[in-house]
Amino acid sequence: MSRYGSSSFSTFTVDGTSILAAKLQGVTHKVESITEPDYGLGDSAEAHTPVNMMKASLAQNGGFFDDAAGQMHALLKAGSTAERQIVFSVDGVTFTGAFGTLVTSYEPIVSNGKLTKANAAYQITGAADSGVILQNAAQTIDWNGASVDNAASSANGGVGYLQITALAGITGVVIYIEDSPDDSVWTTLIAFTNVTAAPAAQRIEVAGTVDQYLRVRGDVAGTGSLTVFAGFSRL
Repeated sequence: MSRYGSSSFSTFTVDGTSILAAKLQGVTHKVESITEPDYGLGDSAEAHTPVNMMKASLAQNGGFFDDAAGQMHALLKAGSTAERQIVFSVDGVTFTGAFGTLVTSYEPIVSNGKLTKANAAYQITGAADSGVILQNAAQTIDWNGASVDNAASSANGGVGYLQITALAGITGVVIYIEDSPDDSVWTTLIAFTNVTAAPAAQRIEVAGTVDQYLRVRGDVAGTGSLTVFAGFSRL
C-alpha cells in the first residue's frame, strides 16, 4: 500500500498562480453523490436514492496571508463568479483538475502573536478530471518531455491541462501534448495557445483514440525561463 506525506503534495495552482507559495497547512477535496430522500409515510427508517449527479468541492486551510502582486490574497480576495481552473497533486505523479470553479469563500484569520493566515473554499462546476502529470518543472529552451506509459491506448479521448506559473525573458511558448503507439513516432494530440505572460491556464478536450504513450513538447521563443505544469486525463 502506498502512503504519502505532506512533502508529496507537489502542486496547487489556480489560474496559473501557485497557492503553495502561501505554505498551506491543509487541503481537502470532497466528491459527493447527490441523493434524494426516498421514504414516506409508513417507513420506519430513512432511505436515500442517488439522482445520478456528482458534486465536488475543495478547501485550502491556513495559508500565509500575502498581499503582494501575484500571490494568494490578490487572487482570491474578491471571491469569484467567473470560471477558474484548479490543478492539484497529492503524490507528484497524478493530478486532479477542475474548470468552472467558483471561489465561494475567502477567510483571513488574524490571531494575536501569530502571522495572519487565510482559508479559501471552492465549488467545482461539473466533474473533476483525474489524470497523470506529464510536466511539472522549469524550462529555458525547447524540450521534449519524458514519455508516460499508460500500458494501452484508450478510446474515449481526454482532457489536457496547462498552467504556466512563471515566465521571465521568454517572449512566447507553445506547448504540445503528443501521443505515440510505440514511444518512438509522436503525433500532436493537443496544441495549446501561445503563452506570452504568466500566470496563465488552459484546458483543451479531445475526442477519439489516445495512444499508449504521452509526452509534452515545448517550443520556446526568446531567452529566459518558465515554469510549466501539464497533465492529461483520459476519459
